[in-house]
Amino acid sequence: MFNLGRTEPVALRSFVATLERALGTAAIIIDGGPSKGEVDSTAADGSLSLEVLGFNPQTSLDLGLKKFAEWYRSSERKPEFAHVASR
Repeated sequence: MFNLGRTEPVALRSFVATLERALGTAAIIIDGGPSKGEVDSTAADGSLSLEVLGFNPQTSLDLGLKKFAEWYRSSERKPEFAHVASR
């Protein structure tokens, strides 16, 4: 199993703001505080995928979420997700 994420941590609010821009909509945020066992920070360790696969992620968060938003709105998505896009 390989962890294919980028190695730079991103604050949750920054991630949400980037996703809001990509989707062109505001998120409804309900801050209930940290959950039991929640860690302060996390990031991917891609050293195994680099060693075995030669894979080193190059896609920025902005571009990745923009591409996700394009896919999310596209007809390439599975039909069972169609109801979510119309919200």
